[in-house]
Amino acid sequence: MNVTSTDRDLSKLNIDFKEKVDLFLSKCKSVFVTEGFRSKERQKYLYSKGRTIAGSKVTWTLDSMHCKGLAIDIGFLGAELYPKDYNKWREVFDIAAECGIDSGYDLWGRDLPHLQNNDSYNLIPDIMQNEQLIQDYKEMTIQEMSDQAKEWDCLKDFRNGLKILKKPLNYKDFRNCIAYGRILGINT
Repeated sequence: MNVTSTDRDLSKLNIDFKEKVDLFLSKCKSVFVTEGFRSKERQKYLYSKGRTIAGSKVTWTLDSMHCKGLAIDIGFLGAELYPKDYNKWREVFDIAAECGIDSGYDLWGRDLPHLQNNDSYNLIPDIMQNEQLIQDYKEMTIQEMSDQAKEWDCLKDFRNGLKILKKPLNYKDFRNCIAYGRILGINT
């Protein structure tokens, strides 16, 4: 397959994520997969768009979850491939969430077609996986999050993550903020 073509072969996805995608597609009949697994070469090609190749920027990273088989892009069946009506997307995102899949829009406030495994960003300290901590951090202030990140020696990652997730409110947001911050630190 060349770098300008998308790959819709779901068998190339991570096996656990594929199960989630299969469940999602069985529940959500209004969408189809426009792209699944992505080779590193294709990712480099897409990353170069709007940078060294003419066109609009397509991606912000060379290390996409698509390259790990942990993400898909979707489009809608019918006349409008990418509807302007956000409510149509919201319905799809809610179904995806029930299946253990996060939407790019919910993660970053953009990238409507992108869906990825909800534990793709497992880049955080093991201590943060503790069930009691999940209960403790259901709701947190920014100061509490900063203090905890400092204690875990990942305050810089947390602050970088705030560039993406501007208003973290709970434990999941806090965890994602640190993970995004790590990714920003790696890619900058």
